[in-house]
Amino acid sequence: MAFNSVPANAPINRRCGDFIGYTAITNFVGYPLNGQWGSQNLYTKYDIGTPMTTISAKNYGTFGGNPAIFGNLLACQVTSNDSANTCYNSGLPNLANCCGCVDWPNSSVPTAVNASCAGTNADWTNTAGTEVTGQNAILWLKKACPTAYSYQFDDPSSSFTCNPGATTRTSYQIVFCPGGQSSLPAGAVDGR
Repeated sequence: MAFNSVPANAPINRRCGDFIGYTAITNFVGYPLNGQWGSQNLYTKYDIGTPMTTISAKNYGTFGGNPAIFGNLLACQVTSNDSANTCYNSGLPNLANCCGCVDWPNSSVPTAVNASCAGTNADWTNTAGTEVTGQNAILWLKKACPTAYSYQFDDPSSSFTCNPGATTRTSYQIVFCPGGQSSLPAGAVDGR
């Protein structure tokens, strides 16, 4: 992915250029449909603009005065009835429609912290009728970078903390590109 400021209606957009990194599908929710560019229109391919009423029987409310769309769930954009809010908070009134929260401790993916979910939402983990689910859209990123902040509200599985005290020491070591490995695709030019 490379960035460019053209066209004006989508100031950050996909452009041909040197490789500078990856982005999660949640970022495409912010790009308008008419601002998509490239060989694939990801907004359409991943049903980002599809109304939640055609995907789920649940009431997801509205976002910005419009009926909630699948993109709101992918991006964890909290809607009018508190849908798409974090699944890590057990005190939420609409936990059945929560967003995010893979139960990482019960998966094969290592994370920074073993954070357990307060709730799960089948529409985020295995939505029927769409090519991607919220969970699958970030799973590849979390497998490659276990401590990366891969979606909104991912703090509990991506944050490192130290215990306060007279002597504070870390019990972990941060290694960038262990063994010289990088995520640069074969044949790509590093644009950093």
